[in-house]
Amino acid sequence: MFTGHRNVPPLLAEELTQRLISEIRRAYGEGFRIFYNGGAVGFDALAAKTLLDLQKTELPDAKLILALPFFGHFRKWSKEDQIGYAEILSAADKVVYVWQNNSRDSYLERNRYMADRSALCLCYCTEKTGGTAYTVAYAKKHGLRIVDLTRSF
Repeated sequence: MFTGHRNVPPLLAEELTQRLISEIRRAYGEGFRIFYNGGAVGFDALAAKTLLDLQKTELPDAKLILALPFFGHFRKWSKEDQIGYAEILSAADKVVYVWQNNSRDSYLERNRYMADRSALCLCYCTEKTGGTAYTVAYAKKHGLRIVDLTRSF
């Protein structure tokens, strides 16, 4: 599974993408084929696009599963982010809506849903609090191997 902050500084995006490529390849080499993604802007979008690019070129049986908090969660995003999201949504191998409506619980449930179905967490987490920190802590508590892509940022 992928989890990370909604804000990825532009100066870090290229290095983060290279780390994602390396870690996705490593996970694939270890037998991972299904990758859960929460469908948010920032790191989630970067991770989804990176996986989809690898799927086209060298990992054709890797699967992107979007675990979304509720239908329409993207409606308040910028037009540019909505367009990027639409491309990811249309290319995903499966889409799951884990909650019926917009609430704080829908995002937490989405994060738990992904972790409960995963053995590996590829994360971009620079904060000690918030949704990403919660998700990484939940994943760790439930025995997922954590690969922190922020190690030298």
